[in-house]
Amino acid sequence: MVAGTDRRLREPTVHKARGSKVPRMRDLPHAMYFDTPYGSTFAWYHPPAEPATSLGVVLCPPIGSELMCSYHPLRELACTIADSGVAVLRADYQGTGDATGQDDDLHRLSAWLGTIDASIDQLRALGCEHVGLIGLRLGATLAAVAGSRRKDVASMVLWAPLKSGNAYAREMKILALTESNPVSARRTPVTAGAIEAGGFLLTENTLSELAAIDLDKLPEVAPRLLLIGRDDMVGSDKLAMTLKATHVDWPGYASMMLAPHYAVPAPDTFSKIA
Repeated sequence: MVAGTDRRLREPTVHKARGSKVPRMRDLPHAMYFDTPYGSTFAWYHPPAEPATSLGVVLCPPIGSELMCSYHPLRELACTIADSGVAVLRADYQGTGDATGQDDDLHRLSAWLGTIDASIDQLRALGCEHVGLIGLRLGATLAAVAGSRRKDVASMVLWAPLKSGNAYAREMKILALTESNPVSARRTPVTAGAIEAGGFLLTENTLSELAAIDLDKLPEVAPRLLLIGRDDMVGSDKLAMTLKATHVDWPGYASMMLAPHYAVPAPDTFSKIA
């Protein structure tokens, strides 16, 4: 289902394409709702600048506090890609943002993957012949899993992916332990076996689902695969070799993952991705 959009969000505007002195015309992002297997979700669709390509990209953000940090940089990435003539869709995972559901609902992993699947289908409904995925952190991990289950993902960019769901859970446990003054607005206490980190909840059920993810064991995720490492630590080529991906170490990750009011885009890397 393609939801109606506010026409005020569709007024054309002129943007200067990066690396070019020629202004290009494209519409402003369209706000929309569409259905997923677990309810409706809110999304921003970034129409491509002309001349448009036949490719569309689903942007798969992180979860929790990392989503808050990278939200505005990822919006700039979507604009950069759209300026290059590629359509982009940014949807809220179920239980986050303006999508239906809560973070303590059951089957959150299945719902998040369902959001990615529905986003791919939505881009095809909007006229994209080919669809690629770009994911950051846990969003990159989810993109890899979603791509491995489909045969119609043409390309993929995984930026600092978590190798496994257990790796993500360990990081969130550490984050929860390092919070000096954790504040929870929940009416009921966090149950045993759950993790609340940065104000976001991972239930025991969600952690159990995440534990089944291991990127080393996935079949082919996409015919063309690029893995971007982190610029705040020494990386390894092992995962890239397992996934048969091209591995690069482009800058920008650390600056995007600062506190939300300090996080900044990485225009050079964004242009290379686009």
